[in-house]
Amino acid sequence: MGMRLSALLIVLSGFVLSGCVTVSVGPIPATPMSEPSRAVSAGKGFGLIPDHNGQIVTVDADTDLIRLVLDDGWAWKVDVDPAFLQLQQYGPLQGQGFTAQFWLYKLVRNGETKLSATGTPSCRSASAPCADPNRVYSVTIRTR
Repeated sequence: MGMRLSALLIVLSGFVLSGCVTVSVGPIPATPMSEPSRAVSAGKGFGLIPDHNGQIVTVDADTDLIRLVLDDGWAWKVDVDPAFLQLQQYGPLQGQGFTAQFWLYKLVRNGETKLSATGTPSCRSASAPCADPNRVYSVTIRTR
């Protein structure tokens, strides 16, 4: 019993001595985020077509997806700012009587960005290449 009492006194004296330590508690500073969160409607999209060339298109701030559809028969090189648009999928698009190429982008940030594409005619890669000029496509996407 005497040993238990000694151990208890040692523990209690440790608590008493540690009571002299001052502890201050303050708010935890928020970690700065690189991008503010953005409310989106899952699957809400906007479709860009050849007729939008040279235009400024305005989309809702909660838009999730941007779909670009361009004419088939061209080798398209599409340029976007990855801080605004991230490629999700691309490939041929076939419907009732038409064939086109499509790119599906996730809109990751609000603001204004430019999407541009350059199309090289498929006949340039033929055995007798054509001299047809490239096509240029450009759209400014703005969120409201």
